[in-house]
Amino acid sequence: MRIAVVGLGAVGSAALRFLAQQGHEAVGYEQFTRGHTRGSSHGESRIYRLTYADPHYTRLMREASPLLAGVASGGRRGTHRALRGAVAWRR
Repeated sequence: MRIAVVGLGAVGSAALRFLAQQGHEAVGYEQFTRGHTRGSSHGESRIYRLTYADPHYTRLMREASPLLAGVASGGRRGTHRALRGAVAWRR
């Protein structure tokens, strides 16, 4: 199947990667240059959580966690570092 992905931010580039891995003829289009600061997920770091009030999102993140680690191991070294911890707020 031939598929075009428009927008290569976090979601678009992930979709493009998985489509290509599944054997589709996939091409991506982005209006900005690589490394631009105009996207909703630009910058050098990300935080993601494994627990949410909605159990649906908790399940999604538990499924996505190994995929995120897989992306890091297939790319540049040092791109993914998991930190475990909890923050307690006192009232």
